[in-house]
Amino acid sequence: MNFIEMKAPFHDIKMWGSRMGNFTFMIVYEPKEGPGHGYTASWKNVLIPSKSNFIGSNFDSFEDAKRACEAKAKEFKQ
Repeated sequence: MNFIEMKAPFHDIKMWGSRMGNFTFMIVYEPKEGPGHGYTASWKNVLIPSKSNFIGSNFDSFEDAKRACEAKAKEFKQ
């Protein structure tokens, strides 16, 4: 799964996106002090107009969030 960095609406937030078939995956990094910081991962079916679906948050690294997205993508292939 190849993630491409996207322009974020705020300067301190970083965002990456990837697409696999009808599914898009997002990883967002928001630096904060204390709990609730780090990387967050989500997915969305582009054919269904709805909000994104949560995969997980507080990942310590981009690679951890990417692995979570890849695991979810494998579920869709089954």
